[in-house]
Amino acid sequence: MGGGTSYTPTEGTVVDEFEFPNTSDRASVQELQEALANAKKELGAKEDRIYELTNKIQELERLRAGDHKALEDQKSKIQELEKVKARDHKALEEQTSQLQSKLDKLAAEHRQSLNEVTELKTYKDTISSTLVPTRVAIRSLAFHNRYVSMNGVGVKSFSEGGGGTVNVQTAVHEWEIFELERYPDNVVAFRGSCFPNVYIRADACGLGPGHFPWGGGGKVNCQYSCGEWEMFRIHRAGDQGEVAIESVAFPERYFRLDGNRLDAITLQGKLNWWEKFYLIFAP
Repeated sequence: MGGGTSYTPTEGTVVDEFEFPNTSDRASVQELQEALANAKKELGAKEDRIYELTNKIQELERLRAGDHKALEDQKSKIQELEKVKARDHKALEEQTSQLQSKLDKLAAEHRQSLNEVTELKTYKDTISSTLVPTRVAIRSLAFHNRYVSMNGVGVKSFSEGGGGTVNVQTAVHEWEIFELERYPDNVVAFRGSCFPNVYIRADACGLGPGHFPWGGGGKVNCQYSCGEWEMFRIHRAGDQGEVAIESVAFPERYFRLDGNRLDAITLQGKLNWWEKFYLIFAP
């Protein structure tokens, strides 16, 4: 074996017990090893992906469980709302029934009130037709504390031109109080409280309807007994109880009071400020 002499194994030597792969076999082993390594890498990547997907599945399961619970909660709330709705509907029906009962009661009371008003109107008309008097004073709207006054002294019988005087006073005494006799259609007569059967009389001859002379016109005095010239129609002339007093015998001729003169009760053919009065109820 020494001295540089080569030694070639022969059959049956120990060397035969070993197998030496050729070059092509070693290349195949290396490829297999690389393939195995790659397979392990791919397997690891897939395991990571599986792990990731598993986590996502678990998260989805948790979300699904949460959504299920939220859905159950919503169902519970809907059921509660349905119960509340049922209770409210019942309460609303009860309130509606109560309101309808009240409405029916009010309607019945209204009908009863209308019947009472009709009865009162009938009674009023009956009373008016029997000429039940009311004591009043006639106060000027334009002049403060100016009242119509009657002096019926000496008026004991009917006179063609009337008699006595009707003028103005600054306070209310017996001569300024009149018994208001009522007739249908807002017609009244003013009878002196101190002078039996003596009435205010209006004579508008010479004063046409629509005429408006500066000092008024016609004549207002007294008459014994009541006829057409002693009747007047009461008109509403404002929102505070103001009235106008129109002659029945001479339509569109109205009482006129000039508070600057105590003798100035006349008539006027148009309705203006001096032709408005208050009827003050007297005791």
